[in-house]
Amino acid sequence: MKDVTNIDVSSTIVTLSSFLASFDGTTSHRLKIKFCIMTESACTRSDALGMQKNSSARRDILDVITGWIEPTSTLTGLVALENELNMACLRASVKLLDRLELRPVDANAGDDSVHVVSRLFNKYSGALLEALEACHTPASDSVSELGSSHHKMRVSKKEAEIRELVITGLSHLVSANTESGFKQCLPLAYDEDNRKRAIFAHVFARVIGQGTTFEPEDRSAFSERNNRLCEAGRFTLSYNRVGAKLLIAMALALTICEICPPSEVGMMINVLLNVFDTRESLMKLIKAMIERDIAAAGKMIPICQVYIANPLIETEQSLFRSDTTCTRFFSAFAKIHGYNYLRTLVQPLIKIMIDDSSGCGYDLDPSRVGEEEAKRNTVHVEVVATHFLEILSSSVPALPPMFREICAHITHTVTRYWPDAKYAATGAFMFLRFISPAVVAPETIDIELPKEASIGMRRGLMVITKIIQNLANNIFFGKEAHMVVLNQFLKANIATVTRFLGEIAKPVPTAEDHDQWLGTTSDDTDIIVLHRFFDKHADKIGKELLSLSRVCSDPEATTINGKRAWDGLCALLVDHGAPLKVPILSVLPHYQHPEYLALMSRYAAKDTRQVEKIFLGTRVPIDQPAVFILQMSKIDVETLDFELLMYHVFKTFALPEYENRRFDIILDCTSFSSIMALETEQPQETFTEATMRVVQSRPVILTVGTTHIRITSVKAQVISPGLSCKATEIIPLADISDIYNVATGIDTYEFIIRRSRGGVTEYFSSPARDSIVKAVRSAKGRLKDIQTPLTERFSRFSNVPATLLHVGLLSVDMNDEELRGAAYDLLGAVCTYLNYDNSPIVASKAGFIPGDPTAFVVQLSEKIAAFAPQLTLDFIPEVGAAMNSMDKTAQRISCIQYMSPWIKNLSLFSNPTSKQFERSGARLRDCVRNLADLAVNYPEITSTIQRYIWNEVGKLDTVLVDVVLEELVRTATEGGVGTRRCEAITHAIASLSSISVRGRIYHKLRKTVCKMFVAQPFNVLTDHPSWNEIATLIRFSLVVAPSTGQAGCDQLYVPEIIHNVTLTAACGPPLVRKSVYGIIMNLLQALYISRTEESVGPELLELINECTSPSTLRLFGLKRETSTSEYTNCDPSNDKESLDTQEELTEFLVKIMEVGSGSKGLLNVWRARWMSLITSTAFQVSPAVQTRAFIALGALATAEVDDDFLYQILVAFNSALAKVTDSTLSVVSMLRCMCKVVPALPRDSRYICLLFWLAVALLQASHPGFYVEASHLLGVTLENIEQRGMFQSESVSSFLLKARAPLEETTSQLDGMIGMSFESSFSFSLASIIFKGMRQRGLKFAAEGVLRTLLQVTVRTEMNDGIPDGFRDSISPDALGYFLALLPSFTRPTEYRELLKDCRIDDAWLADAGLNVEDEEGGTLRISPTFLDINDSNTALLVTTFVGTMLCTAQGDDAETEILFALLSDIVVYFPQTVSLVYDSLQDRIKDVLANASHPSIIRSVSTIFRVSVQDQARQTALRGSTSTLGTVDEPQGPGQKHLNALDDLGMQGLANNLTFLRGSHATTMINWIPGLVSLIIA
Repeated sequence: MKDVTNIDVSSTIVTLSSFLASFDGTTSHRLKIKFCIMTESACTRSDALGMQKNSSARRDILDVITGWIEPTSTLTGLVALENELNMACLRASVKLLDRLELRPVDANAGDDSVHVVSRLFNKYSGALLEALEACHTPASDSVSELGSSHHKMRVSKKEAEIRELVITGLSHLVSANTESGFKQCLPLAYDEDNRKRAIFAHVFARVIGQGTTFEPEDRSAFSERNNRLCEAGRFTLSYNRVGAKLLIAMALALTICEICPPSEVGMMINVLLNVFDTRESLMKLIKAMIERDIAAAGKMIPICQVYIANPLIETEQSLFRSDTTCTRFFSAFAKIHGYNYLRTLVQPLIKIMIDDSSGCGYDLDPSRVGEEEAKRNTVHVEVVATHFLEILSSSVPALPPMFREICAHITHTVTRYWPDAKYAATGAFMFLRFISPAVVAPETIDIELPKEASIGMRRGLMVITKIIQNLANNIFFGKEAHMVVLNQFLKANIATVTRFLGEIAKPVPTAEDHDQWLGTTSDDTDIIVLHRFFDKHADKIGKELLSLSRVCSDPEATTINGKRAWDGLCALLVDHGAPLKVPILSVLPHYQHPEYLALMSRYAAKDTRQVEKIFLGTRVPIDQPAVFILQMSKIDVETLDFELLMYHVFKTFALPEYENRRFDIILDCTSFSSIMALETEQPQETFTEATMRVVQSRPVILTVGTTHIRITSVKAQVISPGLSCKATEIIPLADISDIYNVATGIDTYEFIIRRSRGGVTEYFSSPARDSIVKAVRSAKGRLKDIQTPLTERFSRFSNVPATLLHVGLLSVDMNDEELRGAAYDLLGAVCTYLNYDNSPIVASKAGFIPGDPTAFVVQLSEKIAAFAPQLTLDFIPEVGAAMNSMDKTAQRISCIQYMSPWIKNLSLFSNPTSKQFERSGARLRDCVRNLADLAVNYPEITSTIQRYIWNEVGKLDTVLVDVVLEELVRTATEGGVGTRRCEAITHAIASLSSISVRGRIYHKLRKTVCKMFVAQPFNVLTDHPSWNEIATLIRFSLVVAPSTGQAGCDQLYVPEIIHNVTLTAACGPPLVRKSVYGIIMNLLQALYISRTEESVGPELLELINECTSPSTLRLFGLKRETSTSEYTNCDPSNDKESLDTQEELTEFLVKIMEVGSGSKGLLNVWRARWMSLITSTAFQVSPAVQTRAFIALGALATAEVDDDFLYQILVAFNSALAKVTDSTLSVVSMLRCMCKVVPALPRDSRYICLLFWLAVALLQASHPGFYVEASHLLGVTLENIEQRGMFQSESVSSFLLKARAPLEETTSQLDGMIGMSFESSFSFSLASIIFKGMRQRGLKFAAEGVLRTLLQVTVRTEMNDGIPDGFRDSISPDALGYFLALLPSFTRPTEYRELLKDCRIDDAWLADAGLNVEDEEGGTLRISPTFLDINDSNTALLVTTFVGTMLCTAQGDDAETEILFALLSDIVVYFPQTVSLVYDSLQDRIKDVLANASHPSIIRSVSTIFRVSVQDQARQTALRGSTSTLGTVDEPQGPGQKHLNALDDLGMQGLANNLTFLRGSHATTMINWIPGLVSLIIA
């Protein structure tokens, strides 16, 4: 009898439940009630006739009983009976759930068991909650209306029992299944129904009270068995001693290669590549394979105690050339790990072939294309092959170190046996197994050939491959007669390939090895394949392992190792049992298949509506195969009943319309997110040059949309044998937690996308990475915030205490006593779970909260924050995420208040000395972004967030503040300046404001502006790749402006503010410009308020008033119609005005510093700091920033500038010249800076004279953009040379020509290009290159100024010993050219007298100078040749030529024309032949005067010139036969040949040409000479 009573009745009850389940209707209710009572009793009994606590039978019974719970009907007579049944079912279910661990039926389910358990948990917890509603009875059992705060809520006995049963049942479920329990119950904590929230609190309070710990389920047993099988195929590196165990595993791995059948080689190679999942393990395997092949070829020389014969390898010539498993393994390895390198080789080769325009082909066979074409093709092939060899030779640094290590090992190993074969062996591996297959078939590395030229290019690639392979093998062509013509080419290039093979075979030090692991790790598929392989080929493996002694020098040791390997493998196979068999289709029809029939019967009465959207039919004509769509995104693996889905699918197939009809099923793998309804037309940015690294880098097309990123593979990927398609991955923007550039040393253009869900990191690379990052951040900033699902917020069990704490604090509801009591109970349990001994919660079960609940919540949060800081990074994001679902402002304020005490803990996670420190900082940054989102999402509680969050952050240490600032800047930048997001973060920054925060923002703004972008130089700051970040930081700088009223604080960062304003003023939209302007206004106000000297007050007020004037607003790029109107942009009209405005702004900022400092000492400190900032900026950034920096540098560097400083300026100037384009702003700004620096140079500066010639060269280059500054630089340097007394002992020209000697190499070439000789005539050469500016309205002032300077300095420095008081009676010969060039600007007598004063002409000689002293106002000027001291033919030639050139460019000024023609007519009297030479170039001008002029003096002068010229004997030939006085030539006339020859004798042929400014490419050509000159200057 005892044996009978101890039996388990589980199976009996299961049978009985199935029997009762077959009855429907109310007639079976009482039987079911009795059954539930019996089940409850059986679960309770532990002595006799009981049930096991954790059996599958309990779950089967539970499935039946929970299906009986249904809402009560409306029929009065049945309500009581239905309620009784529901209660009985509920009680029985709770008993069945006690300690019931949910498990999948298949013990080998692995990771999928998590989903199975989740589905079961959802099923049973849902049944319990449905029972809460089904058993609820209104009216008589309802809760009475809530009265005063002292009046308790009365609950009926029945309803209390129901609630208790549900709580108990859920507690059982959670206690036995903690991992799924918390995740699946979490939505209850935020349910709109307070009853469910209270149940959640009670459940977890009870679970914690039972001692349950929230730790992930241990599934290591399943993984351990698989890992052991996996390790059987490799040697693991986890052993501290590499001994017999290593040799055993290596022997087994090589045995796989040896006995593998050809049909399984490809599969096993992939498995081995996955199983050897570390770089070190894979390299050891490859080296072992190499040694194995070489040992076999070397007549079994012992290597590594592992020896396996290979009959396919006979000599060193066949190394790595036979088709063995090992050599195929090498090819597969090379394809994966050399993918990027191969693309860098083949892509340029393909481009060369595509761009080729020679029209030649690659066929070298004369029998097919003919002799001539074959010859042309041969030359063409050699050219292309040469290019490829150059690419190959330069690629050595890019070769992955793994390959270099392998090549070094091959060389070392082969050299021991065949020293002469080392290059052949290395070449076989590198070319035959690696490079050649990619060249022949570029599509294997995702490079597509143009369809229209595919055949010809493939032939060419094949020829190139043969050439390279023969070079690697060091052999000539012979078998193919038509290829023999390339043998000479092979002979000439063999050294190139040998050098390449030698370079790549050099050992790579481990410290320099920066390989990234590009392989994969093994998964369940590899385990299954290995298991089947070992089981199928066990005999062969055993035979091979046990026979190792046959080929070794130490048979005994090797036999032991082989036997150990075999014994270990046998033990693993026994442990695993039979391998998983490949599914075999049943031969039975569906109507005879027992499993099918059982399934269809079991679900016949089930509602299939929940799965109907997963498997859909489509409308297809009846005569065509049917098409179904399986929407994978609709499958929730944690809730879906897969058997129900199978039932629906089979039921659909059984419909009459699909009977005996073929069908296709489309697997729809899109729309895996709630936001993935992709619009067909939306703003998108597409980037085609990108690669994505998963297993290896693959080219992709990356499209940034408004809600997502679409990543499409360029090439179709194989997804099964015979089936391939282009893969498209969709990443929702809401799922992107961060995107940023990385610098790993592997790829210059690498960036990553870090995803929120699962912590997945995606690696990408693209030359346009900055644009991609900017596009993604901008799109993410425009995206509406989407709440992360509760189940996805739960990612690890460290979340559980933090989440429960937050739920408890949130549930302390002022208006719901029941919920408040449950929350108190939960909070007490959490304190117990955390082992918090000083908890203020003592009587948690009573449910009474002492004092004010709100104050209690904040105080408790503060205490737990201090006790358990490790919860901070989980607690803060959980609170922030939960606020999204709240609809009451009061609740959000409460959340912020009890979150505040946790803020101070953030410092612990950035402090390396703290045990909470996290090196990656990813969770800390995520937490800060959550805080930033609060500021953006809840503007209605901004003041609360400012007070309780950001004020607290501002009190933390500087390391944490740096992290916070970085994330806030990123968040604001994503939104873009002016957006709600950016402005919300700006307000947060204002609350953070402190001296350190202010300094960090100024520093970050400066660093961002000055960030180098070599590949993307920008001429305008708004084109800066980081412009959005710059604009954001400008907004931040505005709100952190000094405002303490204390001089020490407000004056601290004045130079930094001034510097940043210098770099950013007048850029961008009005909001940004207004912000920069506001920074200065705030600074002025702060300086005024915190002034220490009253004397500066009026001046500061005057500056403040000046700052509001339109002229000052213009300096900031703004204008304003009235004081109440909006600010709008005001931009300069041209480059000169832009530079002038920048100079005015700099002067204004200097004035602010001078007035605001109040003392000379503080001003010097400020200037020195600004000088250091501007110096560090000017010499290392892009043109837009350099322009502003050098303008400021010129304003500051006005004293004590040494040669080293000027050297740096010249180096920067040289670099800028080399990159000069249409915009010359940066070069011009440097010239302006040099002009201001020159006076501050030391007296013995080596550069001052050289700068004079730099200015001359720039004028010779005839670039209009440089003219004004070059002229100014020439004048400034000349004046400073004079002031330093350098002209005391010799003339200007002789001194400067001596100083030019170091530059002769370049200056002589420039002189020759323009046809000038400074040695022949210094003044005429300079005057000629300067004079072209006299004819340009915008440049005339500069030209006149530099000419007058040249004239004055030349006259002052000339030795005048014989002239009283140093005054002259004629023009100095050294100044004659300048005097003539200035005449067009001094045609009036009063102006002319000023010019004579510059020439230091005594008043006594004014008449001789051509000035009518008696009638200066009305008289005309007539300058005599005597006054000009024209005493020889050479001087006459230069004067007449220059005057003739001036006349040809004269612009209608009769006074100038009269003076110049009169001068020529007077010279013609003394030097008729000389003037006659100039006649040809003046002929058009003379013709025009005689035809149109009315001025008698001009006509007389021209007539004289014409008469004398035509009387010249040499001109008679040209005029013979013409009765006209002018001849008949209508074409424009230039200088005659005799004229040019005469000038050429003096080296001054260019004087006869009308020098004009060059444009476009001509100007650039001339400018290209200047960098060489600058290089000589700084040499």
